[in-house]
Formats: sequence, C-alpha cells, structure tokens
Amino acid sequence: MTCVYDRRAKRFYLATYWTSGGSKNAYDRFGQTRRRGGGETVGSGLLVAASTTSNPTQPWNLFFIPASNDGKNSNADFRPPLNLPTQGLVTFMDYPQTGADAYGFYVSANHFSYEDSGYFGVSIYAISKVQLSRPRSTFILRIAIPTNSDPTTPDYTVWPQKVAADSAYDTSNGGTMYFGYNEDATGTSDFSPVTGFTYIGAFLITGTGYLGTKRALSLVQTYYAAVSSSGFYTPGLLVQKWGPVPLAWVYGTTIKPIDPSTTDVRGVVVDAVKKQMWMTFTTGATLDLLPFVVVARLRMTLVPQRKWQPLRVVLERFKWVGVKGNGLIQPSVALNRHGKGIIATSLAGPSYYPSAAYATLNADAVVGDVVVAGAGAAALDDYSGYMGFGAAVRYGDYMTAAIDEEGNAWGAVQYVPGRPRSYWSNWATYIFKVVL
Repeated sequence: MTCVYDRRAKRFYLATYWTSGGSKNAYDRFGQTRRRGGGETVGSGLLVAASTTSNPTQPWNLFFIPASNDGKNSNADFRPPLNLPTQGLVTFMDYPQTGADAYGFYVSANHFSYEDSGYFGVSIYAISKVQLSRPRSTFILRIAIPTNSDPTTPDYTVWPQKVAADSAYDTSNGGTMYFGYNEDATGTSDFSPVTGFTYIGAFLITGTGYLGTKRALSLVQTYYAAVSSSGFYTPGLLVQKWGPVPLAWVYGTTIKPIDPSTTDVRGVVVDAVKKQMWMTFTTGATLDLLPFVVVARLRMTLVPQRKWQPLRVVLERFKWVGVKGNGLIQPSVALNRHGKGIIATSLAGPSYYPSAAYATLNADAVVGDVVVAGAGAAALDDYSGYMGFGAAVRYGDYMTAAIDEEGNAWGAVQYVPGRPRSYWSNWATYIFKVVL
C-alpha cells in the first residue's frame, strides 16, 4: 500500500492491490461491482482511494479497478502471442507504486502469471484528480507496457516521480508525468552477474491535463528512452551479523542471510526546470556482489514533433555509495528545489544489524558519508526465510524519502529495533528528519 499527499489539491491518494479467488462483491464499497454475480471471481484488482478533504480521518472516495489482464472488464489483453506461450493467461498485480503530477494520480504495477509466476510487464494507471473527487467516477486510462517476447530480455519496472513539497509540477506539453526505468523487476537475474544489467531510462506521459476527458485516448502520449551503462550487477545474499533468531530456532534452522529482494529503481525525483531525473537502486557493485547503492542523474530532451526518437535520455552522472564489507539495501532519493537532499537506505552486514541510514546528496552528485540514523539492535528474524519460503530472509521493500515544505528531508527506513516483536518478524520502520 502506498499513499501520496498532494499539498496543492490538499488531498490524500492511496492505492493497494487485491489478489484473490474470492467474490468480487467483497469489494462493493470500492466501486460499482454489484452488477456481477455473487459467485464470480476476479483474479486481481487495484484499490484506489481519495480523501475528500485534507483530513484523512474524514470520508474517502473508493474505487475498484479490475487488473487481471485477461481481456475482460476493459483490461488490456497480455495473453499470447504478445508474450511467451508458456506464460499463463490470467495475471495478478504486484507491488503498486504511486505518484502525481498537476492533473493526475498514477499507479504503476508489475504483472505476473498465476500459473507460473512469469513476468508479463507493467501497467500504468492514470486517473484524473478531478474524477477522483467524484465518488462514482470510473474512467481510468490504462497504459499497458508488455514485456518483450524475447526470453533473453530482462524484466524491468517503472517508478513514478516524486515531486518535493517545495517544488512545482511540470505543466509543459499539456502536463508531463515522469517515470524512472531499469531492468530486472523480479530480483532473479535473467542475465549473467558478470555482464550485469545495462539499461536505465525514463517513461514520460504528456497531455495529462486531458485525463478524464473524451480526448484522453488521442491526446495523452507516452514516450520512452533508455541509456546504456555498464557495471550494474544483481546483488548477492548479504551475510548478517550474528544474533539470536528465536523464530528460526522454532522452525529448526539458524540465522539466514538477507535477500536484497530486487534491483528495482527506487525513488525518482524530477527537476522540471532543468529536465533532470534522479534515481537510485541497489546493485552488486563488484563481483563479490555486496549490495551497493547507485544514484544516477539523467537529462531528458523531449521534442514531440520529432518522429525518430522524440525522447532522448543522457546519463550525466552516477555515483556508487557503499560501506566496506557490508551492504546498503533499497535506497530512495529526495532532493529539494535547491538541489540538496538525501539517499535513505538500510545498512546491514557482518558488522551491522539492519539499521536505518542515509547519505546527503547535492545537485552535482556529491555524496556525503553514510550516517546511521537508527541503529539496529538484532539480526533480522523473518518468516520469509523459513518454512520452505527460501534460503534467505526478504527485506527492504518498504522505504522512502521525501522533502517537506521547508525543504528538509525525511526518511522512512526498515531496521530491526530492540523492542517487542510480532511472531512472524522483528523489523520496524524508523522515521527521521535531516535538516538541509
């Protein structure tokens, strides 16, 4: 579940996904679903909510968007021959992420097959903010980005832009929304770790001011461009600092390494004036594959009238950030309008229990030392590494960084505190402020 507060509209926008074989009518309150029979099922759906005021305790408008990608319920059809025949016909949505521009609220999500978990591609759901203010609005512009049918092509993901609270949206070209892009959405490398993944880039949606109108299908345009860069590797498992792991002992096992989970791009910041995009992601920086952080700055040039390559992307700078012998996991970047910000990340390894950390960053890609904001107090003891789920504990999905109205940075980072835990896991979220 992810949530965006739009200080200009003074509204909260929230999205999460539902995957079940149960009755669609279980979610009547999220939309117009009663027209279906009580026994009919929906494979996957997107649940979207918009607050009616700036107070999140007041009523919300709720919407249900079918997302099974089976060609029904106004969904795009991702079935073969667009994809490999071995992939299933019906997909489920995973890990939706949210963003906003001047006119719309956006959700990007990966899709996987129910039958074999094969990767199908990405959907971007674009919804007019005006429509979200109406309790029975149903028009959603869905931009389907199928994966290439070539089995050697790596998986990928896209991530919506974050606009700092002290910055402005890009209203050029009728409204422009930005998404960062990189390969490998699944965290299981489709390529040799020696060669690594080689492409990062940007998706742009223009004409967003037409969302919610009858002209949206013809006037809202999508552009894509990638840039080649070498030296990005899928990170390996990260050995933990030794400590008690009572849940592991219950299941007859011992401390497990941490799985960095994915190399998805995390956190996309756009400077609309300079046409620059910042993004961060995890990589195995060297062939020992310890997780390092990469922060990259791209420059974008969009000329819609140019038929060949209307969008061009140049990788201006990228920096490696790491802690010797240990790992940094799933970073998120945030910069204010003065070009100052932070990279929020989790630090873990043989010398550190999973801890909340950050490094400062400026517009010239100068990165400061890694600072521990919230020190971990125990090893990660999570069910995802036990009971046949896997050989490592999954960790790091739930982190972000943001800028407030005064231009200061905030981080929300997973760590393991020395506090009472649940039965299934012992991680928590550490929230901190960095005055810039």
